[in-house]
Formats: sequence, C-alpha cells, structure tokens
Amino acid sequence: MSRDGRYLSRILRHAPQEIGVKLDAHGWVHINELLVALKRAGRPMSRADLAGLVAADAKQRFTVSDNGSRIRAA
Repeated sequence: MSRDGRYLSRILRHAPQEIGVKLDAHGWVHINELLVALKRAGRPMSRADLAGLVAADAKQRFTVSDNGSRIRAA
C-alpha cells in the first residue's frame, strides 16, 4: 500500500480527529469534507487521486458509497 493509502487508512480507522473530520455512526465521511480536511492538514489529494488509491488497494481497505459521495474504512 502506498504512503497515502496507509495515512488514509489510519485517519479513517483510528484518528479522524487528527485532520478535523467526524465520522458518522457507521464510519462514513463525505468525500468532499475529507478532501478539504486533507488539504488543510498539508496532505492534499484530488478526487481522482482518491479514486485511484481506492481502486488500486488490493486488500480493498476502503468502501465508497453507491452514489460516490462518502467513504469509510472497510
């Protein structure tokens, strides 16, 4: 897994408060909110970068909602 993938996994699993996002009761966060928070934290990522990271993860550590608006750790 890439460095960005490891970082995103840690944020979505253990430390969302580190970048100022709040997960809902089921672990979901809106992708736009996540991307803004990542940029503020000095780890900017585009939606395309995020989609590529999710698609390339062999262990499928991330789930994107059916409508593509939210993401969570799988």
